Amino acid sequence: QIPLKPQQRTELTKAIRQRAVQLAEENGWAGDRRRTTLIANAIRATVRGHVANMTGSTVRAIGDIPSCQFAVAMELVGLWDSWATLDKIGGIEK
Repeated sequence: QIPLKPQQRTELTKAIRQRAVQLAEENGWAGDRRRTTLIANAIRATVRGHVANMTGSTVRAIGDIPSCQFAVAMELVGLWDSWATLDKIGGIEK
């Protein structure tokens, strides 16, 4: 399986960051870099886990995602909204 192309990796990373910022703002954490980073990390973990389960391969980093799964990964980023995870992030000290 061919891993993501550099441009795809860049687009996916940017989409993850944008989704994390959006969710942070929706939860009243605009400008809170720590919470935004925690959200982005959770999104990455979900995407890696989902793609690994679908393909049966090891996906340790975003760059390990097969390029044929790029569209799936982008869709997952746009749909990510684990409210249980966001509740946990909301409970941490600023």
